Amino acid sequence: MRRKILFVICGVIVACVIAVIIAGKMKVEKVKEKKFVPPPDGIITKEMADKYLLATKYLREAIEEHKKDIMRMAKIHGVTPEELESDTLEKTSEKVQRLKKRLLKKWRKRELEAYKRAGITEEEFNWIGQMLTDTTKNKEIRKYIQKKFLEMFQK
Repeated sequence: MRRKILFVICGVIVACVIAVIIAGKMKVEKVKEKKFVPPPDGIITKEMADKYLLATKYLREAIEEHKKDIMRMAKIHGVTPEELESDTLEKTSEKVQRLKKRLLKKWRKRELEAYKRAGITEEEFNWIGQMLTDTTKNKEIRKYIQKKFLEMFQK
């Protein structure tokens, strides 16, 4: 009798694990499906602009944290911050290369988190940045963003 109960409990646990795995895969697929599609008229909406501004704020915070990481890692590992920041220094040790990879991975995670917190995709953020150069279509929203940038970054 105990074996049968144990067998049923194990079966329920396996079914739950399978359900969680399937649900996780479905969630990942939904995230992948959500891709930014630029509006056909090429006009940036106020909602888009606000998300862009918020993402910029979070990215700036991420940059400040990244700078601190570079300084901290440089000090701990006895290298210069320039060695960790530079892409042009060819003669870097294997140790520095590993540190740079760790920093890059950490940066990418922060960057993606900034977009997520702002409710915007990286593609949308980049598209908005490109469209802000359009002198006719997005003239008013560009003024709005410029004004908000000044308010945000003059504090």
